[in-house]
Amino acid sequence: MIEKPDTMHGRLLEAAHATGYHLERAVKELDWLLEDDRWSDCGEGYERIDDFLATITLARFKIEVEQRKKLAKKLSELRATQRVIGGVLGVSKSTVSDDLKPVQNRTKPETKPLQDKELETADVQNRTTPTVITGDGAEVVKEAGKKDERKAKAKEKREQEKQDFEPFIYNIWNTVSGDDKDYFGHFLLIFMRNLLHYHTEEQDMVYDPFAGSGTTIEAAELMNRNWYCSDINPYTEQIKEWDIHRGLPLDLPDVDLAFLDPPYWRQAKNQYAGDMANMTLGQFNAAMEKLLTELSERQIPRIAIVIQPTQYLNDFIWTDHVFDFHHMLPEYKIEMRYILPYSTQQYNAQQVMRAKEERKTLCLNRDLVVWRKK
Repeated sequence: MIEKPDTMHGRLLEAAHATGYHLERAVKELDWLLEDDRWSDCGEGYERIDDFLATITLARFKIEVEQRKKLAKKLSELRATQRVIGGVLGVSKSTVSDDLKPVQNRTKPETKPLQDKELETADVQNRTTPTVITGDGAEVVKEAGKKDERKAKAKEKREQEKQDFEPFIYNIWNTVSGDDKDYFGHFLLIFMRNLLHYHTEEQDMVYDPFAGSGTTIEAAELMNRNWYCSDINPYTEQIKEWDIHRGLPLDLPDVDLAFLDPPYWRQAKNQYAGDMANMTLGQFNAAMEKLLTELSERQIPRIAIVIQPTQYLNDFIWTDHVFDFHHMLPEYKIEMRYILPYSTQQYNAQQVMRAKEERKTLCLNRDLVVWRKK
């Protein structure tokens, strides 16, 4: 009997909760789906490995270190992000990063001390730039020149991006193109630029405490806005390492717009560092209320939040977080609500079938809501 990807995927989904389901069986089924990219044929089709892996978790199993490393390596070779790999294996992104580091030979060959003349020669070699490209012996291009060329091209690209920007006219922000960023929960650059276009002015200060892949920084620089970005697990050196549960950063300047893209309750379980995605709804709301209260006390003119209503992963019980957040901001009124439809398939065949059987519609959008100080 020839197995179908949907059938194997359905079995693998059972591994998250079915008793008597062994790790070896789950790994075997996952390997089968990964082979020849069968995973892409599950459900109505997946374009990105991250989207497929987001439906799977082996967190309840006790995976030995060496086996975990092999799985991490295999998933990484398929271009899965470390955050998503961590979600599948039930470990943090930093653990996955350590697992993927090559084993280095810790023994160093015995060397004799350099003499004065050798030290002088070595110093000269270290100070020169040996990387050159020659063409028929006539053209020599130094590495420094290549760097300048790359910088010039990057600047030219950014200037072109500034000119090409056309804001959305309606409040349904639908786009079929992405940013090609390999990051779970990535907020599209075009969305961030529209948010800044409509709700900030040039030189305004934008604060993002869940900075993720740094989209806010990129958009702010393109739109001539100032920015302050932090995250519990910084993706780039530009992002300040800060756990928002400790309160607002002590050096936070006056802010014109606070943008919040928090881990969506239950929907991002095991995908992020920290515990906001692993809390009960009461704990999640308490954490958000604490943050929103601190922002309100700073008299920040505008607060924007992007989030998806929780539904399928809450046993089809609809939880519209926007209404909860609105009650936490009594001194603010909603200035605008944008609908952000997902551009890729979010549900597998088993989830769609269950929805049909229970006569439920499935949520396929995020909300971006902007509150303004009354």
